[in-house]
Amino acid sequence: MMDDGPELTLPEELLLLCASPSTGVLERPRYFTRVLAGGVLAELQLRGAITITDSRIAEVTPVELLDPIMDRALARIVLDVRLGRPGARQTRLVGLPTDYDGVPGPTPTTDWGRRVARARVVMRAAGAGTQPPRELRSWMGYAEFHDLDRRYAEALERRGMLVADRRRTLGIVPFTRWTVSSYDPLRRMADRIDLELRPHLYGRPPVPPSLRTVHLMALAGVAGTVQHLYPLREHPDLRRYIERLTAGHALAHAAYELIKSDEERDS
Repeated sequence: MMDDGPELTLPEELLLLCASPSTGVLERPRYFTRVLAGGVLAELQLRGAITITDSRIAEVTPVELLDPIMDRALARIVLDVRLGRPGARQTRLVGLPTDYDGVPGPTPTTDWGRRVARARVVMRAAGAGTQPPRELRSWMGYAEFHDLDRRYAEALERRGMLVADRRRTLGIVPFTRWTVSSYDPLRRMADRIDLELRPHLYGRPPVPPSLRTVHLMALAGVAGTVQHLYPLREHPDLRRYIERLTAGHALAHAAYELIKSDEERDS
């Protein structure tokens, strides 16, 4: 049975937007995990776990999100800030002490051990202090983010929203084709987006779209999946409006830069 609640997270919505309108099969663009990483940070921002200023994470607040993927991502961010990793020390950690303020771990039992421990702390703090603040694309480059598409697809499968066809290419390499079990979640998503975006095209009083919708459309614009909701020939004005949202969005810009870097590396 399909589970309609709780509300889908941004990465889950981004993944569902990959569904082909004709077959329901997820057609994930290349390097799509970069976009999903942006979706994770956007969801953390919406839930008050991080504050984004310009192109960096300015503040981190450890909170329990009750979502294994989100909790794992936030724990990694908190760990980097606590340890004063290069470029992360300038990010403020709310409500927790930082290990780089003192000797981390068990207190050494010998004078020599204490001197070595303090020297390590000083060296780490000095290295972190001389690095510029870490940009969003650095946070989004975590190795933990590289299989987000699989983990979110499996999460949606458990909720009954995706059906998995697991097979092996040439009988050796495992491969999974994901198909939506129903178009209803996509229709509800499209209705919500229409309700928030269309008034901007017809001169009605400018009520800004929700931050969740802005995040979703900006990141979908980078992924190239907006056409599944709004084919270009049928909705040129709305597509141009979404392009403007994408152009001014820090996380979307970071995802775009990472994708370009990946393309250059693999070319």
